[in-house]
Amino acid sequence: MFKAFWCGGASSTCTLELVFFLYKVGESLLDATIRPYIIQATCLNMKPLGNGSVCENLGFFPETEDAVQHFAATYIMLHRIVLYTPAIFLGLFFGAWSDKHGRKLPIIFPSMGSIIGVLFYIGSLMEKRWNMYMIITGGFLQGALGKSSVITMAVHSYAADITENEHRTKKMGKILSMNFFGLFAGSLLSGLLADAVGIEVMFSLVSVFHAAAILTTVFFLVETVTYVKAKDSEDTTFKISSFFNFSNIKDSLMVLFRKRDDGTRGIIFTIFLISVLQIACKTGEMDTTVLFVQHRPLSWTKSGYGFLLSIDYAVMGICLLFILPLLSNVIKISDTTIIMVAIFCKVVRLIWAAFLNKSWMMYVSIGLGAMGGLMISALRSLLSKTVSEYEIGKTFSLLGCGETASKLLGTAIFTNIYSATAKFMPGMVYLVEAAIFFSTLLLMIWVTFRLKTVMKYRLLDDSSPKKNYNSQDTPDVPFSNLGLPQSHSKDGKYHLNTFRFALR
Repeated sequence: MFKAFWCGGASSTCTLELVFFLYKVGESLLDATIRPYIIQATCLNMKPLGNGSVCENLGFFPETEDAVQHFAATYIMLHRIVLYTPAIFLGLFFGAWSDKHGRKLPIIFPSMGSIIGVLFYIGSLMEKRWNMYMIITGGFLQGALGKSSVITMAVHSYAADITENEHRTKKMGKILSMNFFGLFAGSLLSGLLADAVGIEVMFSLVSVFHAAAILTTVFFLVETVTYVKAKDSEDTTFKISSFFNFSNIKDSLMVLFRKRDDGTRGIIFTIFLISVLQIACKTGEMDTTVLFVQHRPLSWTKSGYGFLLSIDYAVMGICLLFILPLLSNVIKISDTTIIMVAIFCKVVRLIWAAFLNKSWMMYVSIGLGAMGGLMISALRSLLSKTVSEYEIGKTFSLLGCGETASKLLGTAIFTNIYSATAKFMPGMVYLVEAAIFFSTLLLMIWVTFRLKTVMKYRLLDDSSPKKNYNSQDTPDVPFSNLGLPQSHSKDGKYHLNTFRFALR
């Protein structure tokens, strides 16, 4: 019974969640380790400081600390750019490729990239003169093998492959809960071990988690996509040219822009837009909150923000693990309703945060917005039910690339808004985010009514006289245009069930 509840369906396994959890622990641990290390490496690179004890005690030298942080901020931003930019383009290739060749390789690649990156980070410890070059190179190689955008695409595509519509929202929630629990565990490990062991041990521990994710994928995760050789092809072996094919990018982009006979193109585009805006606002909120809580009147220490973040991750993980399955599978609330409730909770939390002036009020805001964490899983589930099963990989790769790009954009936009308004109203940035979320609520209301219209259209279309299809017939309107899995239906009825699960 517990296994059925946890895994989200009789045909699926828990291995996918374990792999994603291991990856996220390693990713969180690496992120928490590399940022302070870049500051230290920057200090050691500055000629007047050399390798003295000044870099280990910057707090006693305010002017030196300001200079080091100025240069370190540039290196941290450069590291983030080389880390995320290659992953955006790789995701566009990998999505269409995985629809034809399989999901396991895209799941493995990001962990391989992290291990290779860690080797360069460890190498930078041994060669101080070239440390920043090796750090930036390690970040580039880590991003060049996919980073989180590729594995997120792959695990969600895999989940869509192995689940039926009635179990999919719960499965997506389990995956996202592993994201939050992994981030929580990685952050906690970093806090417990950072001062107790050397940075070499921290980097080695990162490699252990990623190696465990790779081995689990290779030996325990069953491939869901079988490669079928084209009739005019004589070679059945893997060709690298099949991956670096620019038609993969075109195929991914066409998920958003190609005409669909039942009018779902606008629905798909709107869901994609809401998802990207949500990630941009979430990233901006995290980057500005660390500044907000250290500003008057709260004046928190840096460790206080880390504690707040850990609680936030844990609460969202618990909601995804227990509340989402209850709403989706027991109470039978639709994806669209879950999304709208989640958006409303986010708006309430942001408005509350904009006017708070006590520390306890910040912790209360976590409870007010806890349901907001359900939004991402429900959006991804709804999107996977609206497109064809042969577009799953392309859809999630495009979504992953859009979300990765929106992280960079969200950081730039909201930190600048905070800088411009912090003197007279530090919470103004939260009101701007609340306004954006309110606009997504209006868009989601439109999506709900549009989906109902599409379902009525399909009901009328199915009730009209037409030939009876058998397993060898093809409907006049391709199932791919309807956003329905072709392999699950012989008469088109499953297509209607897809929308019913989204709207029930």
